[in-house]
Amino acid sequence: MKLNKVNKINIIILVIDIILLVVSIFTYKYIFQRETGKMIYLEESERFATENKNPIFKIEKIILYSSANAIDNSNGELKNLDISQFTDIEIFINNKSKSEEISAENTVNELFIDNIKIESESDTGEKIFNYKNPLNCGKYVDLENWRDDGILFNVLNSNQKNEVANYDENIFYTDCSNPISLRICEQKHFNKL
Repeated sequence: MKLNKVNKINIIILVIDIILLVVSIFTYKYIFQRETGKMIYLEESERFATENKNPIFKIEKIILYSSANAIDNSNGELKNLDISQFTDIEIFINNKSKSEEISAENTVNELFIDNIKIESESDTGEKIFNYKNPLNCGKYVDLENWRDDGILFNVLNSNQKNEVANYDENIFYTDCSNPISLRICEQKHFNKL
């Protein structure tokens, strides 16, 4: 009887030891993974900060030009106006902060703007955001809205392409010598006696 009682106590102690061992292993694994994740994050953050101390591309300047335009479509006593308020945006990129020479590292091969969302306090009118011909900056020109896939720029990488370029299309030079030219516009239609 006494031997049977000792066996039961040993089995209980063994089960408790196994449970403690399993809990200890999971706790160690959780703490180890967490600390390893922190170290990896720290190393990646330091590497990212070091690489970005001297970035290849920098925004040199941003020019904003805001204005409005009204088109009178009236043909009689009723005033029929299309009013547009717009802001032209030109973003100049400096790609020569590391080197004055043009190389594969400091040229643009692909440029696009996506995930576009325009927020306005007004629910009326049409909101438009799209590429704008940089030669028409500050001038009112009707634009179509961007497509759902965003704005994809045609990157020109040769003088031959420049000679036949149509600046009414989304154009950007591979050497960043022209600005990224955009327009935000809100158009409203009014009828008034």
